[in-house]
Order: sequence, then structure tokens, then C-alpha cells
Amino acid sequence: MLRPAPIVWIAGAWLLATVAAHRFPQLPSAAWCAPLLIAALLALPSALVRPLLVAAIAAAWTCWCASERLAERLPPAALGADFELTGIVTSFPSAAPGQITFGLDVAEPRPPGVPPRVRLTWYDAPAGVGPGNALAVTARLRPPRGLHNPGGFDYEQWLLVNGYGATGYVRSGAVRTAGDGGIETRWRRYRGVLAERIGAASSDSDGAALLTALALGERFRFKEQHWADFRRTGTSHLVAVSGMHVALLGVVAFVLVRWIWLRLPVPLSSFDLEVAAGAILPATSYYAALTGYAVPAQRSLVMIAIALAATLSRRRLGATQVVAATLVAVLVFDPFAPLAASFWL
Repeated sequence: MLRPAPIVWIAGAWLLATVAAHRFPQLPSAAWCAPLLIAALLALPSALVRPLLVAAIAAAWTCWCASERLAERLPPAALGADFELTGIVTSFPSAAPGQITFGLDVAEPRPPGVPPRVRLTWYDAPAGVGPGNALAVTARLRPPRGLHNPGGFDYEQWLLVNGYGATGYVRSGAVRTAGDGGIETRWRRYRGVLAERIGAASSDSDGAALLTALALGERFRFKEQHWADFRRTGTSHLVAVSGMHVALLGVVAFVLVRWIWLRLPVPLSSFDLEVAAGAILPATSYYAALTGYAVPAQRSLVMIAIALAATLSRRRLGATQVVAATLVAVLVFDPFAPLAASFWL
């Protein structure tokens, strides 16, 4: 009887424990986690119960990450209070008549109780509010909340998954002149510049919206009529940058670079796999970063890295093992990933 590779049952146990931890009505305290880990360690010599150790570690990791994120939420006592905030716009603003909604990374030092990231609505906002821009605003905040109708969109869960600890609206503010900032800030600004260039290069607003979605994974230019057309034609999935887009770019880069390298003299051509692998990872990493590192892009990028490692080692690695290793890596990096539909799709 064939036994699955260790990474396969590790991935299965980790996934089940992560999903189960998210279903807890309330997070267990450390007093419960410690005995569970001790019991799992005592059972380690038995191969039949080793998955319990993996599950215990996964559940403890997920609960710890969840408790840290919940601790960052705005306390209920601060409901409706005004705060003076400075920070960097994290996302492309979603526009509606007379208003925009965007994420803001609050700069240090933060006012007491204010979380690191908030989601704000700005009525009659000035020009220049875009990703990577610095703002100084007076905002009225409240803890995250949302409707949770059966089969409907869970807005509060979406806020949790994306790290928003409060929502609110801007009472007054202005765009600030800031320096270059860190690498992340400059990259956000770069994505904003690319979106502007795409819009300027296209004379058709529908075409600009589609190109922006396919190139940057951003759909802020779509209007309700666009979504109605996509739903009617069943093509909504085509405007979301998925792992397939990243994988296709990787395949093209790998085949092209290897084809070129094999035509070099013999001492150099023997390193075709190493050179092709060295080219594909930066190319796919760049595109994944360009699309904002969504969960499908992360998953595809990890899969490519694992497959390239197996290729460079000249070892055969089954598809199941690659998927399992990718699953563990994604869940360790982001234990909230199973709460997003794109994780399962």
C-alpha cells in the first residue's frame, strides 16, 4: 500500500486545523493551547497521531494571528470619535457619485486605540488621492461591522481578512507633500502611475477599465453596467488576475530563455535549467507584485518556486507534493486565506 508523502498529510492536517480555528465561536486562550501542544508532543513517537501535532500547531498559529489582528481593532469606546491621522493610501480608491473609499495605513505615532490600517470614505475629496499618496485627515472612526445575511457578502469578515481595524469617513483633510517613502510606498505609487498611463493611452473608457483589470488586477474603473454585462455573459472571472496568468508568464519566460540559452556554446548551454529558472522567478515575482500580491498570485508564485527548486535539483516531484507544499506555505504566510473565495477557486 502506497503511503502519501509527509508533506501531503501535513498539508491536509494544517488546512483542516486552520479552517476549524476560523469556525470557533470565540478564540481559545493560551491556557487551552498549551496543554494541546504538550499532548501532541507526547504523542509524537506514534506515526498515527503525528497529524495531531501538525493540527495543534496550525490551530495555535491561526488563533494567535487572529487574536493579534482582533486586538488591533478600534475599541467600542472610541465609536464616533474624531482622530487626527496621517498616513499612506494603500489602495486605488473606489469611486461613487460624490465620494471615494480607500484604505489608509496610519503612520506612527498613532492616536491611542487607532489600528494600523483603516478604511475611509471621503465626500467631495480633492484631486490626488491615489495609492502611495500621503494624507493628513481628521476622520470619524467606528469599529468594523457589516451585515451577514445567509449567502450574502460578509463585509465584516472581508475587513478582517484585509487587515482593516476600523472604518469611518473623512471630516476634513488634505493631500500632503511627502518624500519617496519606503519601497512599499514607492511601489504603490508606481502602480498608480501605470494605471494613469493605461487610462491616458486608451480613448475608450471600457477598454481602459478592462486593460487596468488585466494588467494590474485592479477593477476600480468598472461601473455597475460592466458587472451586469459580465454576470450576464458569465465572464466575470476573466477580469480577475488569477494564478493561471502568473503561470502562463512563467512558462513563456522559461521556454524562451531556455531556447535561447541552448543555442550558446557547450560550456554555457549545460546550465540551461539554472539560467531559465533564474529568469522565470524574477519575471513572475514582478508580475505578482504588479497585481498587488492577491492570494491566487501568491499561490502560483509559491508553486513556481517549488517546481523550480525541484527542477534545479534534477529530482522528480509529483504534482500532489507541489500543491501540498504550496498550500502549507500560503497558510503559514496568511492564515486568513481560507476566508477568501479565491483561495478555494
